[in-house]
Amino acid sequence: MAQTVIMQTGCLHIKKGGIELHVSEGEKKLGRLNISNGAIEWFPKNKKVGTKLNWTKFAELMQSVK
Repeated sequence: MAQTVIMQTGCLHIKKGGIELHVSEGEKKLGRLNISNGAIEWFPKNKKVGTKLNWTKFAELMQSVK
């Protein structure tokens, strides 16, 4: 299935509440991603509890992925 993600913006300042992205693959909902100035949090579809990482931990995780 093809995936398309397009977001164009200049400098984006995240204030209280952050940004919520709904993530799908075609018609299939995968979950949602909350981005705040303190952390990033992934909620799998139909779940109320997510996995939260502060930005330092997120950067370490991304560096470890090969």
